[in-house]
Amino acid sequence: MARRYLCYEAIESYKGAQQYQRYCRRLGHESFSQAEMKEIEDARSGAINEFGKSFGENYGWAASVLKHSNPTFAQIEENIGLNHLRPYYKMASQNVHADPKGAIFRLGLNGERFLLAGPSNMGLVEPGHSTAISLLQVTSCLLFLQSTLDNVVLVKVMMILSDEIGTAFSKAHEKIEAREKKLRPKEEIKTSPETV
Repeated sequence: MARRYLCYEAIESYKGAQQYQRYCRRLGHESFSQAEMKEIEDARSGAINEFGKSFGENYGWAASVLKHSNPTFAQIEENIGLNHLRPYYKMASQNVHADPKGAIFRLGLNGERFLLAGPSNMGLVEPGHSTAISLLQVTSCLLFLQSTLDNVVLVKVMMILSDEIGTAFSKAHEKIEAREKKLRPKEEIKTSPETV
């Protein structure tokens, strides 16, 4: 699977080259030469010949395992048992991709409904702890390729550190939230048209 994933670079390069060729003149750039395009196309064809037609589709590197000719990222998540993290993925994506929810909701605003101007220290608990967990999972897989006592101990230490990282992010969030509450005026004076 790792080899398929790395070989899939030929598919992505081909897609990128096709898109570039289509718009390079409008962008004011030179197109790839015929020889360059042939080299990119040959690499793509070679990968598809080796791994099958479905390899050329989106996430085609996972098609054989999922037994689906056009797999999706959600299917990959489900297959490896990480689909329960989809809500975190979706929440983070909303802050990156332009959709109505992303325009209104910002991780860095802690639920406030106004535009965020500049960086924020809020909203880092889930992304920070999730990053620590992901690093733990990936490193554990690599370490268990050679299942030694030292590697088992290393993974156990990393599990403890991952938990401590989650706790540290939560405490930092609570401190920032408490500081923000102190900085806000206790109650804004409301005026009605009659009192103005």
